[in-house]
Amino acid sequence: MGFNKLHIPDLDYLKESLREKGNEEFTEFWKARYFKADAIMGPPESMDFIKQFLNREYNYRTTGQIEFDFDQVNDKK
Repeated sequence: MGFNKLHIPDLDYLKESLREKGNEEFTEFWKARYFKADAIMGPPESMDFIKQFLNREYNYRTTGQIEFDFDQVNDKK
């Protein structure tokens, strides 16, 4: 029996990945990893970003409503 650890990258990397992959591929990539993980490690803001993004996509796909607007990723540099 194994223990699945997920290391989440920094927020800037996640935002760039979202721009490159698009919503659909980004969602599938992180959903597959996030929901299988027994432990998740990384910057808190990165974990929040992924949780909010997956929550938004789930709500949109199941109810047609958007709880959190992540269509535009804003850089804070």
